Amino acid sequence: ITLKSDFSEEPFNLFVRLPKNYLKDNTRSCPVIYLLDGNAYFDAVANSADNYFKKKKKDFDDPIIVGIGYENAYVMDSLRDRDYTFPKALAVDSFRISGQGDKFYDFIKSKVIPAIDSMYRTDKNNRTIAGHSLGGYFVLYSMARQLKDPPVFKNFIAVSPSIYYHDKYLIIDIERTPAYQKDIENVNLYLTIGE
Repeated sequence: ITLKSDFSEEPFNLFVRLPKNYLKDNTRSCPVIYLLDGNAYFDAVANSADNYFKKKKKDFDDPIIVGIGYENAYVMDSLRDRDYTFPKALAVDSFRISGQGDKFYDFIKSKVIPAIDSMYRTDKNNRTIAGHSLGGYFVLYSMARQLKDPPVFKNFIAVSPSIYYHDKYLIIDIERTPAYQKDIENVNLYLTIGE
C-alpha cells in the first residue's frame, strides 16, 4: 500500500502481514503491530510471527503486522533521520535533516491507522508501535506524546532506542510531564538496551 503525506514529497510504503486464519474467521478483530523501518525489518518480523503462531497452535492473538517503510530503500537512512527524530538535531548529532517526528506521528495517526482500520478488521484498542535505534527513539517519542494527547497505541516496543539524541531530550520531556497527565496504567512499554 502506498500513502502520501502532507509533509514529504516521498511516498510511504506499507507492508501488511495478515494472520494465517484471517480470511477463515470474519468475526474476529486482530491486534495490529506498526513496525518502523518496514523496508529493513518487515520480512524478518513477519516470518518470526508466522513461526511463533505455527508452534503455538493458537491464533486468537495473532496480529496484523504493518511495516511502515519508504518507496526507495536507498534513501531510507536520511528519511528516517528526518521522520524518527524530534526536535531538530543539535549540531553535535550531525544529522543532515531531522526533527519532523511530530509530523510523522501525525501522519501515522491521521493517515496510516485509518487506512489500515478501513481495510482490515482491527482491534482499535490493541495497537502496538515497534522500532529499533532511531525507530526506538520514535517509539518513546510516541509514548511521550501519548502521555499528553489522546491515546493511539496500547503497547510500545523500543529496541535499543537512541535516547542520546538531542542531549537526552526525551528523558527530560517525560520527566517534565505532570504526574496527573501520565496515564501509565494504559501504557505497556517493552524496552531493550544492548551493545
